[in-house]
Amino acid sequence: MNLSEPFIRRPVMTTMVTAALLLFGLMAYRQLPISDLPDISFPVITVTVTNPGMDPETMANNVAVPLEQQLMTIPGIKSVISSSRQGNTTIVVQFDLSKDIDQASTDVNSAINNASGNLPPLPAPPSYKKFNPADTPVIYVAVTSEAMTMGKLYDYGYTIIAQRLSMLSGVSEVSIWGSKSNVRVKVSPDKLAAMNIGINEIAEALVDSNQSLPGGTVYDASIAYTIVPKGQVTEGAGYNQLIVAENQGNPVYVKDIGEGVDSIHDEGFYLRYWDKDKGEIPAVIVAVTKEDGANTVKLCNDVRDYLTVLEKQLPASIHLDVIFDRSIMIKESINDVLLTLVIAFILVVSVIFLFLGKASSTIIPSISLPVSIFGTFAFMYARGFSIDILSMLGLTLVIGFLVDDAIVVLENIVRHQQMGKNPVQAALDGSKEISTTVLSMTLSLSAVFLPLVLMPGIIGRLFHEMAVVVVASVLISGSISLILTPMLCSRFLVHTDKKSRLEEKADRLMERLVAIYEPALIWVMRHRLVPILLGVASVVFAALLFKSVPTDFLPPGDTGAMLGVTLTSEEVSYDAMANRQDKVNKVLENNPYVDKVISMANFPELLPPNEGVVFAGLVDLNKRPAIAKIKEQIDGEFKKLSGIQPFLKPIPQINLNVSTSVDRADYSYAISGIGDQDLLYAKVQELTRALQNVSEITDVSSDLEISAPQVSLEILRDRASMLGVSVKTIEQAIQLAYSGSRISTFQTPINIYDLVLQVDDESRQTPDMLDKIRVSSSLPEDRKTLIPLSTVVRREIVNGPLQVNHINQLPSATVYFNIAPGAALSTALQKVSDEASKIIPKQFFGSFAGQAAIFEGTGPEMAALLLISILIIYLLLGSLYENFFHPLTILTTLPGSIFGGLLTLFVFQSSLSLYAFVGMIVLIGIVLKNGIMLVEFANEKVLEGKEVSEAIIEACKVRFRPILMTTIAAAMGALPIAIGIGADASSRRSMGLIILGGLLFAQMITYFFTPVICYYSMRAGRSITK
Repeated sequence: MNLSEPFIRRPVMTTMVTAALLLFGLMAYRQLPISDLPDISFPVITVTVTNPGMDPETMANNVAVPLEQQLMTIPGIKSVISSSRQGNTTIVVQFDLSKDIDQASTDVNSAINNASGNLPPLPAPPSYKKFNPADTPVIYVAVTSEAMTMGKLYDYGYTIIAQRLSMLSGVSEVSIWGSKSNVRVKVSPDKLAAMNIGINEIAEALVDSNQSLPGGTVYDASIAYTIVPKGQVTEGAGYNQLIVAENQGNPVYVKDIGEGVDSIHDEGFYLRYWDKDKGEIPAVIVAVTKEDGANTVKLCNDVRDYLTVLEKQLPASIHLDVIFDRSIMIKESINDVLLTLVIAFILVVSVIFLFLGKASSTIIPSISLPVSIFGTFAFMYARGFSIDILSMLGLTLVIGFLVDDAIVVLENIVRHQQMGKNPVQAALDGSKEISTTVLSMTLSLSAVFLPLVLMPGIIGRLFHEMAVVVVASVLISGSISLILTPMLCSRFLVHTDKKSRLEEKADRLMERLVAIYEPALIWVMRHRLVPILLGVASVVFAALLFKSVPTDFLPPGDTGAMLGVTLTSEEVSYDAMANRQDKVNKVLENNPYVDKVISMANFPELLPPNEGVVFAGLVDLNKRPAIAKIKEQIDGEFKKLSGIQPFLKPIPQINLNVSTSVDRADYSYAISGIGDQDLLYAKVQELTRALQNVSEITDVSSDLEISAPQVSLEILRDRASMLGVSVKTIEQAIQLAYSGSRISTFQTPINIYDLVLQVDDESRQTPDMLDKIRVSSSLPEDRKTLIPLSTVVRREIVNGPLQVNHINQLPSATVYFNIAPGAALSTALQKVSDEASKIIPKQFFGSFAGQAAIFEGTGPEMAALLLISILIIYLLLGSLYENFFHPLTILTTLPGSIFGGLLTLFVFQSSLSLYAFVGMIVLIGIVLKNGIMLVEFANEKVLEGKEVSEAIIEACKVRFRPILMTTIAAAMGALPIAIGIGADASSRRSMGLIILGGLLFAQMITYFFTPVICYYSMRAGRSITK
């Protein structure tokens, strides 16, 4: 049966089908969304609980533990991580990839409800969001104004901007880096004592004086009047006139014991925004994080469009500045990859022209390229895929052999024309003869990527779309070579004895190469042991290189921005933290390649008191060096700072870490356990010190912060009881004086604000100031007096934690680190693992977390993937050839090509990253096609009655030209990637290098080693048949 015959005999139909495919592909291309990489994030939900003033240990024991116990019962849980800081607990629940995020939300809500009975009284119930705190926002917006306070800017940022942006499709979280307005009533303990008034009484009076209750309605004969009581005070100055107590028959106003002031939620909150052109500007920052699976480019475009509308609705003094837009670098990267695709297309067509030496012979197979590519775009649109870096790189790599099938068909039809057949008959006979070969090549190449299509887990999710796209393009290419190419040959390819000068030169070159190749091949066929030994050696060396070539996960890429944390001593005050953060800002502002800086500290909802966050946006890529070079410059300046340690890292293209706050490094090692907690902490500190001496890693730190100074108050219960002071009264007085807790709220048309009572600033400066606090007694009125706090408590300065961390309910600590420049990830992780095994006792559990943990599993997954691909190819080819040995012959081309690819990586000091792994998969497909072309032809000649050696030598001579041409074409497809064209191209170079090096060695294998193996397999096949 001739699959091509209907299309050869109906050229108009064939043309129309091709035109329709091109048209649909072009329309699909214009509609396809743009993304950077496929979304491979785990489903994550974050639970947040606040209770201002509560210390970290109490938050961990009384809040985190009851919630963790319930959350751990949810099916599909991968991990539960919590971090408890003063007044705040954050719990991050990570689920398996297969877990539906909406079902997970329902389960988390049920778990919170079940835990509510075991939680202490809270100002607000626990809240949860589909959000990973470690995720980097895709767009930052500065809300700036020279005329407004931080609180006012926050109001506009939250109410007008954040709430509306959160309604956009694809938005997971809109965070506000700023502090909300509130009113603080600050009272003097000395004045309260002088008037014999307890702070508890002031709190009750303020709550009573700040009410908003319904008034109801009154009627007359014709009109109904709504009663609107004005019981709330909305400004700090208004509270000064409130009567809150009585002293010797005289009213006591707030102004008599303190003052009401307009303030913000976190008094010590520190935020600086700096722009290279504008300098430092008052601002709050709006950070938009996308949902899992949302399209980054579309979301950023939607946000920008909406900001344009919103800015017109804001006061004239407010300006909205986009600080960072992730989509810009994504679009640049995609454009660079598309440029690489175009360059590869030009190079491949040029190779075809140089080999064939004739325009008509070049155009026919070249037409298959745009048809296959645009046909693939149509398929991508139908499947709901997007144009991302991996998919486009896959197309770029396979462009070299998308034309292979058409070249093979063309070459065979030309051969039949040279036999004297007319163009139509030559097309019919040539396509029929070669159809099995084309089918074998197409199916085997598709089979190479089949395991990637079906593979579960992170690697499967990352490569699924790319693998499907490549398989689709290969199948479309194979179909085009049997549908369109024979038809075009039958109409436009006419063999003549007269050749062009280029054609003659190409033919002469091939004749000379074959003349050199043939005697070498004959010698090899007579001395078959030599290539066999070389083949065995290539297998051995390939295995050795697998261990020698450093492995990597995904290169960090260049997103044009860096984000990180700053770390200082645990006893640091708000003012000292701000001063030290200023030093970090100055380093960034002085770097010529930094365009914008955001710096934040003293933000208890996100960070411990001794940590800050810093963001650096860089100038355009064409005006600066690579981001790694800039980081090296900045790190050099950071080392000169004293009192603060910044950990700044490039924002990654893809984030696989899960944590309760901003990541301080790319990699981490977590230790947890039930044993002695003090021993756990001591061993983590020892491990941190040891890792700081490992040359392969840098930026080593831990989240272990257990030496913060605390004022421990032991309540003297017997004495307090005798004086009529309850434990509750004591703790309430302390809470009111120092926690900054909300005692009441008041509303305005745009928001709800907190009313906070506390002692004045002078009474908050040293622990000794606690002695000024008085607590009310419940003794009879004639004996009632205020009791000094020092009478009923014993005060002691101790050390305690700034934060308490749990992993899966167990106490934990995590060591963070980055990979040193030039070091291999695999080597660095092994060094960390070795140090941990020496230091951490067996009673504790130590393991890599986040990206490092995923990398640990990729090695076995990749090895298994290669083996499965090879097995599937063997099964497929065995079925096609009805032979056990021919597939083995074809597969012998693989070890040499893998050895060549790995050797090239080793020589160029490149790592075996996931990009390189994709290149290896593509390399296997290319090499298999060469083996198939050779074995298929030799098998046909043996079936015609020729002796095995003679048939193999003839097959090698006849297939020399198409094998060489398709190999060089494939190499040209990989060349632009190996050179590294465009922004961030260096991270993808390993993909092109492994293909180029592998092809070089594979060519020798196909020409000399494969014929020998083919000889033995055919002899073995004959023996079994006999």
